[in-house]
Amino acid sequence: MLGEEWKFRKALIEVMSCLAHNPAAVYRRGAKPHLPTACQKVGEADCSGATAYANDASACFVSGVQAAALVAMQGLQTNANGQANYYKTNGAWIPRDGSPRPGDLMFFITGRSIPPVVDHVGVYVSTSANGWPVMIHAEGRAGRVIFTRMDPAGYYTRKLAGYGNASLLVLRVRH
Repeated sequence: MLGEEWKFRKALIEVMSCLAHNPAAVYRRGAKPHLPTACQKVGEADCSGATAYANDASACFVSGVQAAALVAMQGLQTNANGQANYYKTNGAWIPRDGSPRPGDLMFFITGRSIPPVVDHVGVYVSTSANGWPVMIHAEGRAGRVIFTRMDPAGYYTRKLAGYGNASLLVLRVRH
């Protein structure tokens, strides 16, 4: 599974990058693009819509995982809080002090709701040369999908709730 797992993670990052480099893809709260939409045709997505789309598209790229992955990813067709809960329910949650791998989803609590709920999601890409985590996400203030380096004392670092291991989710749900 290591080969398929890496292919899936790599495809997830590539699909999100495609959205980031698509000037027509803009942020709109509640927008959820669905397959078989081509990347170039995605016009609107919010954070959870972008990650759900990237997961679905990635599942299609990975041979041998496709059918099971699409079933697993159906639980991601919701908002950021629903996605975080889906990872938790299926034993694929990584606590905020855990070690993410490229392609893991990153969940944030940015609002002021009581009780606090996850309300933002992105994809962990890597660690930058200066050691800061880099994510790609649909961001409302930017109005599109962007790459963000997370300053250790910055906004997103303070708001991080945890991670979702996408390849583990596929393994858990398909068995």
